[in-house]
Amino acid sequence: MTGVRSLLKRFVRPGAGPVARVVVGLIALSICVALLADIAFNLFRNDEQVAREIRKRVSENVAIQLAVLAQGGDRIAIEKTVATIINREADIVSIGLRQETGELIYASPGHLTSWQALGGGKSTLTHVEVPLFSGGKQRWGQIEISFRPVGATGWRHWFERPAVLMVLTLLIVGGLGFFVYMRRVLTHLDPTAAIPERVKLALDTLVEGVLILDVSGRVLLANRAFLSMAPAGERNLVGRKASDLDWLVAELGADRMLHPWHRVARSHEAVTGQVIDLARGSEGATRVVVNASPVLDAKNAVRGVIVSVNDVSALDQANAELRKALGDLRESQVALEARNEELKRLSEIDPLTSCLNRRAFMHQAGNEFARAAGAGTPLACIMTDIDKFKNVNDTYGHSVGDEVIQQTARILKLGLRPADLLCRYGGEEFCFVLPGLDLAQAAVIAERLREKIQAQAGPGVRGIPNLKVTASFGVSSIEVGATTLAQLIEEADQALYAAKQAGRNIVSTFTDTPWLDASAEASNPKSGTEGLAAAMDEIFDPTR
Repeated sequence: MTGVRSLLKRFVRPGAGPVARVVVGLIALSICVALLADIAFNLFRNDEQVAREIRKRVSENVAIQLAVLAQGGDRIAIEKTVATIINREADIVSIGLRQETGELIYASPGHLTSWQALGGGKSTLTHVEVPLFSGGKQRWGQIEISFRPVGATGWRHWFERPAVLMVLTLLIVGGLGFFVYMRRVLTHLDPTAAIPERVKLALDTLVEGVLILDVSGRVLLANRAFLSMAPAGERNLVGRKASDLDWLVAELGADRMLHPWHRVARSHEAVTGQVIDLARGSEGATRVVVNASPVLDAKNAVRGVIVSVNDVSALDQANAELRKALGDLRESQVALEARNEELKRLSEIDPLTSCLNRRAFMHQAGNEFARAAGAGTPLACIMTDIDKFKNVNDTYGHSVGDEVIQQTARILKLGLRPADLLCRYGGEEFCFVLPGLDLAQAAVIAERLREKIQAQAGPGVRGIPNLKVTASFGVSSIEVGATTLAQLIEEADQALYAAKQAGRNIVSTFTDTPWLDASAEASNPKSGTEGLAAAMDEIFDPTR
């Protein structure tokens, strides 16, 4: 059986068709049976053995005839008899008659060159020595007969051997006969015969790979699209188990029972949407979606499984590119939003002081005013202006003037709460709204800011020693009676104007202006600013 397996491995490639494999197996089996029969019953002729028997009888006959003639001493008769024997027996080359003393009494032509004595009375298949006796047991001499070699020599002789002829006959004649016979027999056993040719042609037109398997998972049919996914050298799949295709099941796991077709055969339910990568060696990997559905008979028993394999490599690549594009788009969107926020901030911020510009301030302050008016909560507005700022520009130049404005804005921002709105209203003028503070509290804040500007703004300007910077403040509040933001700002501006008229570097509230009546003068919060200082410390951080 080892010889049969070796022969099959040598002559039958793994992808050979079932007919070829069966024929080779039958021939190998027949040869093995014939050889075993020869060993047991000696069926085949052995040319040497047959020649030995024949030459033994011929030598005995020659010895009998020549022994009689030798005893009579008739040399002429011996010569004629030898010539007749050599002419009749084609295998005999020469004959010699030798006495026991070694004297050659008679020799046919060529005997001296053809005869090779072995000594000791030994004979071979080509050199036979027959002893002659006289008077019973006394050896008188011997007859020497030279025969031709048995059969032809060389490779032609090897092909004339019966065993070799039998093997060649089985290989050629038996192979052809077996092939024709098995082609007819296997039409009933070949799994591909279960699928009509028209179905195969129809499946080959599909762009989707299709496998038709039997209940054990063997391939009955693989359409052209599926074969195109297989690696080179894996094109003949019929009869092989799908789970044995390493390139197909590389990502399905080692447990074959979990492969889609086996799960379908057990559960009678379809398996869909299983994504795997087909290993294709040097050709790379192909991403596919595997679906498997059962083929049921009239009794609802599974007779096979249809497996579809859809190549989604291009779609997967497109999706990957789309995901990358979406990612890039999100990054661009985030960057764009950040830029928009920055642009919005820049559109709302004064570039010199980083305070709100007038447009943004009016929008946000309007919301705060509406909220305070609707809820009945306090809301104060302060206008401030750097005193004699034109003299600073004229004396030191506009760059120093810009530094003075920046220092003033810095002091104002540090002295306000995060909820307060600070605006560079125009030139050296600032306006800010303080939600939740009434007129008296706002006046205290204005006074504190005025003092800080007087103490810190001038020294904060580099390169101009002993520079003095002061600012005047005008304060108003929604409680005074303003019904709009514009009116509230106008009241604070009027109070600022009054502070300028009163000598600058002071805080003036709208109720301090001389055009108000005496009752308003009586409620002037300026006289109470010192008493409110302690209370305002709880609202504002003194360090700011």
